[in-house]
Amino acid sequence: IALARQFLPLHQPLLVWQVFSHKFLRPLVPFGMIGAAVFNVLAVLFPPQSKGLLILSKPYSIIFLCLQTVFYVLAWIGMNVTDRGEKSKLLRLFYLPAFLTNSNWAALMGFFKFRQGRQSHLWERIQRR
Repeated sequence: IALARQFLPLHQPLLVWQVFSHKFLRPLVPFGMIGAAVFNVLAVLFPPQSKGLLILSKPYSIIFLCLQTVFYVLAWIGMNVTDRGEKSKLLRLFYLPAFLTNSNWAALMGFFKFRQGRQSHLWERIQRR
């Protein structure tokens, strides 16, 4: 990403937008997820005094915090349940939250490794469970 500016085809704006939105904005999603969780907890703990269209007031802040909690609980279950028997159709419910959480965690760790200068440009195969 740091070297991409010299390789972007600036004469094709649609392709530039596709590369920019997918390769440049996607690594920022984990920061958005963290920010959403932190600000939602803050909205529940310190409810706003004024009302308005852009104010996350009760009961919406509580509802959204519960939905976020359910999402992360489903992700945790999806990462920790290993039973692949007849309940496998039920386990598919946990796959998407686990996948999204794991991929965004990997993007966050990759960002910090890049900032510390420890990120290799080589792809390494990892062992699957």
